Amino acid sequence: MAAEDRDMTLEPAAGEMWRLLDLIAPDVRAVAEAELRAEGIGPDEPEGPSAPDRPDGPGLSDGASGRARLFGQAGRSESDGSGGSDLSDGASGWTRLFGRVGQARGGESGGLDLSDGPSGRAESWTGDVAARLRAAATVTACEAVLTATPDWDLLADEHRREPFGRAQRRVLVARQDCPDTLVRDLLTPWDSLVAGRLRLAHRPVPDWMRPVLLSHIGDVHAELVRRLVTLDTVEDVIAGVASLDLLVRAMDGSGGTGRTWLFWQAAGHLLWRHSNADIGAWLAAAARFPAHPGTLASLLRRVRRDPVPPPVQAVDLRLLAHAPDQPLAELIDALPDDVLAQMGERDLTGSWHRTYARDEVLDRFAMAGVAARAVFARWMFRCEPRTRAWAYGLDPDQDERTRHLSRQDTELRRLIAAPVPLPVRDPVAALRAARDPFESEAVLVALTGDGDALPWPELVAAHRERPWPDHVLCVLTDRKDLPGPLAGALADDLLERAAATSPAAARLVLPALGLQRDPSGTLRRIHRGEVLGDEEILSECRPAGRLIRYLTWYSCELTGRRARLRELVVREVETAARAAPAGFWTVLLRLLDGFEGTLPELLTTTTAQTRLPPTS
Repeated sequence: MAAEDRDMTLEPAAGEMWRLLDLIAPDVRAVAEAELRAEGIGPDEPEGPSAPDRPDGPGLSDGASGRARLFGQAGRSESDGSGGSDLSDGASGWTRLFGRVGQARGGESGGLDLSDGPSGRAESWTGDVAARLRAAATVTACEAVLTATPDWDLLADEHRREPFGRAQRRVLVARQDCPDTLVRDLLTPWDSLVAGRLRLAHRPVPDWMRPVLLSHIGDVHAELVRRLVTLDTVEDVIAGVASLDLLVRAMDGSGGTGRTWLFWQAAGHLLWRHSNADIGAWLAAAARFPAHPGTLASLLRRVRRDPVPPPVQAVDLRLLAHAPDQPLAELIDALPDDVLAQMGERDLTGSWHRTYARDEVLDRFAMAGVAARAVFARWMFRCEPRTRAWAYGLDPDQDERTRHLSRQDTELRRLIAAPVPLPVRDPVAALRAARDPFESEAVLVALTGDGDALPWPELVAAHRERPWPDHVLCVLTDRKDLPGPLAGALADDLLERAAATSPAAARLVLPALGLQRDPSGTLRRIHRGEVLGDEEILSECRPAGRLIRYLTWYSCELTGRRARLRELVVREVETAARAAPAGFWTVLLRLLDGFEGTLPELLTTTTAQTRLPPTS
């Protein structure tokens, strides 16, 4: 294929092709890579004397793919302490691209230099390089000097001999591979502009750094403050911070929603432990907590001096939700709806992060035994199924959303159906009388319990006489052995779901996988659930490119019995490639993106087109 005739539509398929080559035998892969590159297709290659030497070591043979060699060399650098990493001839273009991006962001590539030619090799860290680093006046200029894996011992010695300036320290602390001991030295004396760059290193905050950052919390970037909060450290952070109000302000910023909820939870539990099981003292501390300008200890002393509890509505709902169950239920149940609405407007709106907390508050209320109300139902967005069931029937708009969500949520349906025991003598008549997914679910639960032994012949016959409505079909979706006539009546989203348990549904999905909303996810569920055998998946999955994408993207989890499908595909490809004449891989790549048939059909078509005489 001439270069000028090469169609850009090959590009999306090229990624799948190069990932597939990682899986096949080295001799077949070598032929494929050579053939495609001869046509100008595929990742760029370093050329001439500037190409880096091929690294030695296990797993880095000539036939190894670019990604395998990259990861192999990365592992070797970590284990033997060698600086930098060269890539062998087959290093793919995307690995070098990501390497350059990492360098451009200040060395965040983790010490791997992936650029082409001599400029990409680890520099010899001499006094001249250190001098150039000192001479650089800006962060950008310093990053331009640090293009290779540094000799950290040399840099530490240089800093001890004569401390680096602010620009140099800002660049060094932002690197993920900067040693903790050097980070400590670079932060002494304290400089907030240097400390602010720590968040770019994207690594856990060491224990020694926590009290340093907490003592300067007013000068620390909010993202870095939130990173201090983990399940193991959150109580230490609250107890050790110099200013609770500044900590609350940082935790109330954008991002880190899971950490923020963990923070409020820990705060509520800490205050309860220090309140001697006195809900009045807890309320007094909780109301003052978010705006207190000092430490937790000073807040507790203030409460002991002035223990008069404030009105309940003075407490932030995110903190109030973490009072013990019985007091919480009593406090919330005593508040009128308009006060609760005002509290929600104050505490649970204004940012995506606060909207997220709204659902967490409701989940907590439902768990604590708070009485459900319409005002709570209107707050719901992404609550737990149990919370949706708790608030069902209180708001028409939310009820409609709950019914819609229940189409694909068996737990939600059963939670709402549970209070509706139905004697079922005639399953067909009972299902005909059901008005929504919950009544339909109640029929099946009353009929069979777990729903595995349904009277399928009766249900199929009734469907042929008069099709079942969607609210009945959706409750049949998760039942094993859903028969073909009912599977064929499912809407697309329900059919995808049914394919995870029903062979009949899976056989309907596989031939039209490209039309599914989530093709790889659907195929993954069919394969992991062993709904169909590997041979049937191979012979029925259309289009072939979707099967290849699944096997290449999820290759790392295809172990044990699940690896057999990949082995079947690889064997089919290798057999066809070895038997075909030259040009097989070029034709395969050209066909792959738009081919609608199965993988065996794709390989047969590729071989046939490869054997065609060239057209003039």
